[in-house]
Amino acid sequence: MTLRVAWIASAVEGTKSTYCSEVLLPLLEQHFEILRYVPSGEGSVPYARPLDALSADARGHCFDRALLQVEDGVAAEPLLECLSRLPGGVVWIHDTLFSSRAVRGEDPFPGELRCQARALLFSCERNLAEYRRRVPSDGTRTAVLPYPVVMPPPSLQATLPPLLCFCGEPIVESQIHVALEALSGVRLPYRLKWLIDPSERFAAEALLQEFNTPACQLLECRSPEAWQAVVSEGGLALHLRVSAYGDPGPYLPISLGAGATVVVSDYSSTAAIPDAVVSKVLPGQPGLRQLRSIFEHFLGPTTSEFSRRAAAGRTYAAELHDARLIASELGRVLRQPSVGWEQS
Repeated sequence: MTLRVAWIASAVEGTKSTYCSEVLLPLLEQHFEILRYVPSGEGSVPYARPLDALSADARGHCFDRALLQVEDGVAAEPLLECLSRLPGGVVWIHDTLFSSRAVRGEDPFPGELRCQARALLFSCERNLAEYRRRVPSDGTRTAVLPYPVVMPPPSLQATLPPLLCFCGEPIVESQIHVALEALSGVRLPYRLKWLIDPSERFAAEALLQEFNTPACQLLECRSPEAWQAVVSEGGLALHLRVSAYGDPGPYLPISLGAGATVVVSDYSSTAAIPDAVVSKVLPGQPGLRQLRSIFEHFLGPTTSEFSRRAAAGRTYAAELHDARLIASELGRVLRQPSVGWEQS
């Protein structure tokens, strides 16, 4: 018998949940009957059911398993509220510290995650560690299920001038000001592509003007899909975020999977990535000097060290993030009787 899975996730474009759904559902639908549930007013998902119908459908025995994705941001609020109504199933958690709640003066760790789910999956090891630190063990199964990546063919031809890629916000935590200041002292040719949200254009242009960065192309299309297209050209991908909230999301494994040279902040979740696959820089002024050195070497004539590290990063992504492996592991979890939906 084909298991019926209630797939409960945001459908807002650019969110982590939407990205994971788009990558994994074509693979999972080969083995499961998927019933999608999205919050009212979100996107245009064919055949999706409104989130409000979930409780009635559960009472009507419309599905055998349920999977709920949770992440930070406004889009997560109705899904967090849904947790208290789940008497079983699987929750895939992309964030545990919620910045939207901290701004309102609330506990940034949502108490709803202490729910009745039979299994809690975390897309980031740091978030699993944070959960275990804050929540006493109650027998709920916990594990890491990394972000999936569709592994593209490796980029065979380097572009000239060399390409630098960035997809962070124009805020202090993203450290784009440090990267731009480091670039201002480099006299070698380069191109910079920066993916932004349309609402960030004014702030991004102000930073580019402040640091005199004419070789930057602003692209108003920040999404995992757009990022995949950019880093598939090769080049150097910057993931420099320094913050207690959030993680690089799927953007970092996408960069690694594309075979890009990757630079990360030696802080928080990215600090745990093996040194053999990424270059690491310290936050703040020490990182400024490190970044300038990395830029000068990457843009110069000798890049063999970066090529070796990029190849190792692609192998690392294939072993941990390949979408086929993630879909297989998630399917294994959903098939286990212990995560069956408790019908009332």
